[in-house]
Amino acid sequence: MFTRQQRKGIEKLVEDGFNDAEISKRLGIDNPQELSAYRKSKRLMTPSERKARRNIIGGVVGTGALLATRGLIYELARPVTFEDARRNPELRQEYINQLVEREFGKTAFQYVHQFVYDYDKSLTVRTINDETIKYSQEQLFLENAIDAYINHPLFKDYNGKERRKKVLEFLQSPSGRPTLQNTVEFIRQGRLRNLEVKLAGSVGYMYDLGLKKKSKLFIYDGVFKPSYRNVSGTERIFEPTEENLIAILKHELSHAEDYYRGLHLQNGFAVTHDNFTKIKNDVSFYIYESKAYLRALEFTRALGVDHPTHQFALTDFAANMARVEKDLRSAKLDTYNQTLVGIQQGNLKEAIKNYPGLADMFKVFGVRLDLTYKN
Repeated sequence: MFTRQQRKGIEKLVEDGFNDAEISKRLGIDNPQELSAYRKSKRLMTPSERKARRNIIGGVVGTGALLATRGLIYELARPVTFEDARRNPELRQEYINQLVEREFGKTAFQYVHQFVYDYDKSLTVRTINDETIKYSQEQLFLENAIDAYINHPLFKDYNGKERRKKVLEFLQSPSGRPTLQNTVEFIRQGRLRNLEVKLAGSVGYMYDLGLKKKSKLFIYDGVFKPSYRNVSGTERIFEPTEENLIAILKHELSHAEDYYRGLHLQNGFAVTHDNFTKIKNDVSFYIYESKAYLRALEFTRALGVDHPTHQFALTDFAANMARVEKDLRSAKLDTYNQTLVGIQQGNLKEAIKNYPGLADMFKVFGVRLDLTYKN
């Protein structure tokens, strides 16, 4: 039973939009489930929950029927469960809204401005198309295109600034414009290919890295369906659960934070808008993906080493690291990129000590953490 002071505090914090975990922490309540039951008994709802109730009621019963069915109001407004959302796609956006508020509270919107259920990925595709066009109009894209063609035999008779000028003239000419358009399409198609296997994601380009831009995070139909992964030649089936979705959201929130703040590593190393052209694609993938997987494992390890959600996170982590490690093993990297790989590799070696099952899963997928380079 809560004290009078706690009850007043609960009412105020609920009205201010805080979730149960945040309220419990602020008021020293040991059992959030007890708080949830108290809120339900008193029908205390946050502003967003009241809005959800109005939306649900508005779509299910009319005003006249509402007067005759007052007993159904709270039932209709009850939190949408994962199973509700899995069975009924119409409830998925509201379920995601409630889940984000319950699990992350206001902190979720520090780096993300919207969580969107994109069942067929069409909204993401549209965003990729728009962002690619936007990128192609940036001066930075043109500078990168010049760098890509600067050593073409067409320009071998020119040097320095004169060569750059000639490359630019070519790319903007009728004969060179298709080359520029092909580059834009290559970038767009690469983003679309990466999208095929994703369960959730956001769209952003490196030229915005660290410019404090919030992401729009998309959640796809796949989070409500079984996932299949090949482990040592055996297909494993991971059933969809709320825990899986929470881990996926934590992973994507890590990406959103890196996009907003820039990629920050130890020893003062940071990759932002100012220097992102120095980092190779495989190196950036190695860093931001491993950071995101470790963020998700902070949540899943508390579930237990044999929990399906933890196993799912470990499997995806190891499979992705094996692929990028293979690419990095044969890559020609300058000292800067070698240093970045070395720092993050050291972080992963430390992580093995702290995340149950990670070392074993790395062995299964052949992740060796032994990347070295010769200049």
